[in-house]
Amino acid sequence: MSDPSGFITNPPSTFVKIVGTSREDLNGLVCVALQYNAQTGRYVVQMLPGQASNEAAGAAAAGRAAAGGSAAAAAVGLSFKPENLQTASIIDKVKAQATFAMHEAKRFLNSPDAKEKMRRLYTSLDQRLPPPVKPEYVGIGALIVLFIVVRIVGFTKLVLLTSLVLMLGMILMPDIQAGITDPSILASRFPDRLRDNVAQATGYTSLSKKQAMIGFGIFIFFTVKLLATPTASAVPPPAPATTFDPVVGDAGAKSPPLPSKAFDVEEIYKLGFEDAKDGKDFGASLPKTTGPSAPRGTSAADTSFDDLPPYHPPPPAAKESKFGLTWAMSAFGLFRGVKELGVTPNGQFDPQFLVANVKIAPPLKLALLGFCLYRVLSAFM
Repeated sequence: MSDPSGFITNPPSTFVKIVGTSREDLNGLVCVALQYNAQTGRYVVQMLPGQASNEAAGAAAAGRAAAGGSAAAAAVGLSFKPENLQTASIIDKVKAQATFAMHEAKRFLNSPDAKEKMRRLYTSLDQRLPPPVKPEYVGIGALIVLFIVVRIVGFTKLVLLTSLVLMLGMILMPDIQAGITDPSILASRFPDRLRDNVAQATGYTSLSKKQAMIGFGIFIFFTVKLLATPTASAVPPPAPATTFDPVVGDAGAKSPPLPSKAFDVEEIYKLGFEDAKDGKDFGASLPKTTGPSAPRGTSAADTSFDDLPPYHPPPPAAKESKFGLTWAMSAFGLFRGVKELGVTPNGQFDPQFLVANVKIAPPLKLALLGFCLYRVLSAFM
């Protein structure tokens, strides 16, 4: 069998996790399955730099080479039995890729070549700017402009717009690096580049250019819709509570001063009950509302509310669209999860294969798929 676990023929599963070996310093590491050696019955993997036990992995590879193993295999990495490798989860992939990115960034920044390039770039910018202006000032100004844009547009929309521009740049980068700058040529090659990038990201190699463009059009539609949707304004604060002044009863006796605060129904009922118990006129101690309908010297019983202006409630807040960025990310996560669990090594979707993989999938992965499914379906409820 050339690929018993489907790590090589199913590109999205090339990221694998080492499990069940006698080396605890290797268990849990994420690597890339490169090939299957049918003679030894093992997968040859490439370790990702930056992981905690990379030194141990390198030592183990060197030990294999010293023991008579292939020097090429030792240079590439290690080899494992199929039962010691399993498909890496999305979280494992993200953590491994983030660790690798941090490792590469540190290596680049600490290299003498990178420091020399940064020095040249700083000198070039300093020479092009007017004498009073320094590159540091330009950087601070750019941060201030970015902060203002975030305040006006919103952080989510800025990230979405930046992601869209970067995505288009990544798709067109191979042609731009090849020296092609004609917009018509770039536009004519865009469908092919888009299909290649989608197939590489999702593993759906049977995708046609038309299908890729339709999906891209749907993505652009939702992106523009999100960017054009105004940010929901905050709910207006409630009107200040009506204050009341002490009133003068019909007999001319001034009631005890009441605190300037709003009274609820229970407090007003209590005041009326106390008036009835003390033998006072009805409404003698009730607070007087501030307004033209309650002139001083009249009791609350004589107050007329006919002249009060009509009450106009504030308009309800704009209802946000259910098909937002969260829905799009949930739909993409659901698609990736179902495809990873339901696509056989030969690239065909099999419902029985999906059910079998769901039964043995990790609980965390099932929980994430369930959340994505709920977010997608809740938009239609």
